Amino acid sequence: MKKIAYLVTFLSLLLWTQSVFAQQVTITGVVTGEDNSALPGVSVAIKGTATGSVTDANGKYSLRVPDGATTLVVSFIGMVTQEIAINGRTQIDVKLQADVTSLDEIVVVGYGGVKKSDLTGSVASVETQKITQVATVDVNQALQGKVAGVQITPNSGAPGAASKVRIRGIGSFGDSSPLYVVDGYPTSSIDYISPNDIENMEVLKDASATAIYGNRGANGVVIITTKKGKAGTPTVNVNMYAGIQNPWHTLKLTNAAEYATLYLEAYTNDGKDVTDPEEFNAANYTTLKDAIDRNLKGTDWQKEVIRKNALIQNYNFSVTGGSEKSRFGVSGTWFGQDGTVINTAMKKLMLRVNNDYTFNKRINAGWSVAYTNSNFTNYLIDQYAGVLPTAIVASPVTPAWDPTTNNYGVATQFSTGSNPLRLANELKNRNSKQNRIVSTVYGEAELLSGLKFRSNFGGELFYNISDNYSPQFYISPNEQRSQSNLVEERTQGWQWTWSNFFMYNKEIGDHTINASIGTEAQSALSNGTSVTGYDMQNDPSQLYIGSARQTTFSAGSTVGRNTLLSFFGRVNYTYKGKYLITVTGRRDATSRFIQSNRSGFFPSFSLGWNMKEETFLQNVNWLSNLKLRVGYGEVGNQNISNTAIYNTIQTQQRYSFNGIAVDGRAMTTLSNPNLKWERSKMTNVGIDAGFLNDKVNLTLDYFIKRTSDMIVTPAVPAYTGYLAPAMNLGDMENKGLEVALNYVNREHEFKYDLGVNMSFIRNKIVEMGGNYIDGGNINTLGNTTRTQKGNTIASFYGRKTDGIFHNQGEIDSYVHTSANGTTKQIQPDAKPGDIKYVDIDGSGSIDDLDRTYLGSAVPDFTYGFNAFMSYKNFDLKLFFQGTYGNEIVNGLAVFTSNQTGVFNSYQDRMDRWTPENPSGNEPRMSLNAPVHFSDRYVENGSYLRLRNIQLGYTIPEAGLKKLGVKSLRVYVSADNLLTFTKYRGYDPDVSDLWNNPFYSGVDMATYPQARTFIGGINLTF
Repeated sequence: MKKIAYLVTFLSLLLWTQSVFAQQVTITGVVTGEDNSALPGVSVAIKGTATGSVTDANGKYSLRVPDGATTLVVSFIGMVTQEIAINGRTQIDVKLQADVTSLDEIVVVGYGGVKKSDLTGSVASVETQKITQVATVDVNQALQGKVAGVQITPNSGAPGAASKVRIRGIGSFGDSSPLYVVDGYPTSSIDYISPNDIENMEVLKDASATAIYGNRGANGVVIITTKKGKAGTPTVNVNMYAGIQNPWHTLKLTNAAEYATLYLEAYTNDGKDVTDPEEFNAANYTTLKDAIDRNLKGTDWQKEVIRKNALIQNYNFSVTGGSEKSRFGVSGTWFGQDGTVINTAMKKLMLRVNNDYTFNKRINAGWSVAYTNSNFTNYLIDQYAGVLPTAIVASPVTPAWDPTTNNYGVATQFSTGSNPLRLANELKNRNSKQNRIVSTVYGEAELLSGLKFRSNFGGELFYNISDNYSPQFYISPNEQRSQSNLVEERTQGWQWTWSNFFMYNKEIGDHTINASIGTEAQSALSNGTSVTGYDMQNDPSQLYIGSARQTTFSAGSTVGRNTLLSFFGRVNYTYKGKYLITVTGRRDATSRFIQSNRSGFFPSFSLGWNMKEETFLQNVNWLSNLKLRVGYGEVGNQNISNTAIYNTIQTQQRYSFNGIAVDGRAMTTLSNPNLKWERSKMTNVGIDAGFLNDKVNLTLDYFIKRTSDMIVTPAVPAYTGYLAPAMNLGDMENKGLEVALNYVNREHEFKYDLGVNMSFIRNKIVEMGGNYIDGGNINTLGNTTRTQKGNTIASFYGRKTDGIFHNQGEIDSYVHTSANGTTKQIQPDAKPGDIKYVDIDGSGSIDDLDRTYLGSAVPDFTYGFNAFMSYKNFDLKLFFQGTYGNEIVNGLAVFTSNQTGVFNSYQDRMDRWTPENPSGNEPRMSLNAPVHFSDRYVENGSYLRLRNIQLGYTIPEAGLKKLGVKSLRVYVSADNLLTFTKYRGYDPDVSDLWNNPFYSGVDMATYPQARTFIGGINLTF
């Protein structure tokens, strides 16, 4: 493209020399891109004349203009053309912006690229400025809400926690994560990439686009191109920010006096005399009565374990430059974050180096190396041992620290569980360290005109350490650990991918052919060791296995290896720029299935019609682009255990032979040699439209995705003695509509870029072979989800309620009338204030057959809104994101809405039914109240969140040149500033617990996302 620009400019200059002006002045300047790098080959001309110039390798130009000239026109392929008033100036520097709507823009689609105008699949591009807007080093979180059809939820707000990414819904009973391809290297994790290091990001959503990746493309593909060096003067970029985080929301719970009131009332309602020492503990009664009489607030456990202000900071630098022969890039990022829960934190270092070489006109090569070191707290998500769950349910009557005993307060005096402050303090010695090196190398040669060969080799090494120390302690007979222990885990491994392929790109008259064909091999190996030592000193310098004072250890190990061999090909054909055809095929062979099921072939084809190129639309000036796309494709999924087709045997099984205990082995998991590929078939129909010279762009996509032979491990009765084998069980369908609308106006001093996206997805289990899968188990409540034919995956399944019984008359009138006319009470044992359950099956009694569909975690639609505005040197960015129509199971409500009074409760429980408050809609207090999972635990999960607001100011360039600074921008920013929701839990942005799809939307007081306030600078030398 640069060569063409040079050639066109050279021919133009030959003509321009024929023009002679009576009086001329010289204007000079530098033309740069958005990243402040010099742009060679840019055309700089006088508007309305043939007079012009072109920038050199350093982006500099010099142009003699006639007296009276008023406007410069600056243009470059792929950039937005600018018209600049001269106003008598002799020095005019220009910064060009990428033309994001340019139809000649090359879009990376895997093993090559195609013009945006020639795309036939569903591919979304994400601008760099949108990726770096949110204060995070997690690229996935930075992508949240910015692409239609892509739903991203953090697994936790804890520092170092990953995010769940779903492209076009949940695609499997197993892992539904997309494939990431970074500079041609396929990987399952991009935690080694800093958002600041990304040049381009493409999201491949439909099968016609992802089929080139075969078995790994079933859940979508995210292609990332990192920043590379460019020829010219080296450029130094520094991006820094620092600020504080705090919880955007805490739960409204009862205080000590309110808790004591409910606690004693539960006993009284059940006929117990709380003043009688034989029926109620006298010391406990004294404590509770005192809390009521003095109206004590007691312990606010949330304040005890949550920081008011937690520090967050990020420092990123990069240096890029080089010559036409050799270009380099070096970058580094250090990120530090203290969690909002005390004693949780993360520190992360990322380093990256790359080089690209041009040996001659036909051969080029390059390499890159990235190193990442992460150190973060192992925060436990557990109903009984997690810090936040215990802080929610712990009795506020209990002190966090008891000065009388100089020890932690006895949490088990009234409620169950542990002292939350003690659990939070134990986090100090629970952490993970992760080290990862990822390296890629490539070579590319032009063999013939239009024919290139490229070889990519990428590999990685990782070494992870996890240490979890549990100290000895004694608070009470019910709250103690008699012996300390240390669990050390070591995991290491490697994987590599080698791709070799030919690329052919040729225009022959009205015909354009863009084709790729090649092969790819992949291999991965990992192994891990876990050792537990006992009786350790509570001394940080002694926390290693060798310091254990007990000589008995527990140990275990794991090992896994898999390989994949693939052959692929793709042809894009275009006729007259109007009619487009893409055909793709890939054959994969995996080590995870037996020989007869090992290989799978995944084809796709798609058609496109650039309707704007037709004569009947060429004169429609308000319509700048109109393209229709239709595609169909098949992709596979083999994300299963490496040993799924084998019987597995577990060690350390103790047996007795002749009265002597010996070590043995036992088969614990059954095999399924008939296991085969999951297969997804997707149809996509899309429209791309541009209006008003592409100021307005609209993309619509309708898709139907059918996944068959889904791989799942069903539950089996414990008495079998085995875990069930993985099976191909069930078909699932996702269908939906995606809408993306953007409006860009960059022609005046007030510039703005507005974008909105919405996704409507419907999920349905089409077939389960007469089976169902229960999941989402919560202790006390049992299973909360059921996956069965006709409903969404992991639908909430339980009993329906109809308020509470306000009086005995309502109980007596709640009857069932049989066919012969006899009646009977449906809940004969109920009392006023008890929950009223709906007799779904009409049997006249309430039992498990009355369970039914209660909702789903799948939203009716998700949406995002971006606004980028600037006026002169000021800029303002806004980003909203949310969901609508989804439900959440408030798992901790089994405690916070409890009737026993043992656990702390939501403050609205004070409006419970009592004889003095018979109109209350909260159930009465009772120790004997039955607990069933019902719609009382299912809450509205819809929310709207102001994900980010950012205000920036760019220092005028004139004041920076003396300092050798190209640009300097300062800004202030806030993340998660406002959240509008009816959900009563910590955060409505709930992920799958333990990344298990059968726990979708089940909230166990997951660590919430924080509200963040930062200030930062973007500096370029």
